[in-house]
Amino acid sequence: TGLGITNDGESAHAPKLARRNSAMAMKSRKMNVEDGLSSAFAGSLSVTRPTGPNPRALPPPHIIAPTRQHTATVVVLHGFTCNGHDFADELLPPLRSRLSRDEFGSLRFVFLTAPMREVSCYGDPKPEHHAWHDYWTDHGGDEGRPDIEEEIDSGQLDWTRQQVHAIMDAEAALLGGDMGRVALVGQSQGSCTATHCALTHPQQPAGLFCSIGMLYTHTPVPPERNGLQIFTFNGAADDCIACCLSLRSYARLL
Repeated sequence: TGLGITNDGESAHAPKLARRNSAMAMKSRKMNVEDGLSSAFAGSLSVTRPTGPNPRALPPPHIIAPTRQHTATVVVLHGFTCNGHDFADELLPPLRSRLSRDEFGSLRFVFLTAPMREVSCYGDPKPEHHAWHDYWTDHGGDEGRPDIEEEIDSGQLDWTRQQVHAIMDAEAALLGGDMGRVALVGQSQGSCTATHCALTHPQQPAGLFCSIGMLYTHTPVPPERNGLQIFTFNGAADDCIACCLSLRSYARLL
């Protein structure tokens, strides 16, 4: 497992921050006693909530086909509120500049797009954003506590896992059934979700590259996955997913 720490991190969460601030403007700033108690005990209470709805399937992916012999596939999960097309525009130019023409041309990129979901943590009326799962808390936003793991809809995370696993299987089939030639990339919420998918698939993928994410408490770490190559990078000044939270969570991988 490789871990990189940069001296920032906020800019990569910019789409989330902008949309979060817009949604927060719709919330009342008045805090009653119940709100105060919830904030005071944030992170220490385990609350069971019914899972939210899921669509029939993910939106169609944005696929960049190889221009040479297909040797590997990269399945990409964008961050909260983003989409596959926009993340492709962000990720591909620097990647293309770092790889040789043959290396880049042999890769097939599958940029997934999360479904539109109501986001509960922003209050009523609930805004809709592209999200791999719902958030029930906003510790890293309105509460200013990015060191506390958010409470999420684990049922929706499980639904997303099933969709991503099916796509991984289909991509491996194009490569003779070799899951060792399928890698995952994720950013922010997509990073957390990609990690969950890589660690829960019956077969070990080629590797995992994560940016500004963490290892969810909901994600198991099977001992047979100790050979999985994981490269993760977080910003020391990240105020959405604090670096200390990421480090604590990734310690389970060691």
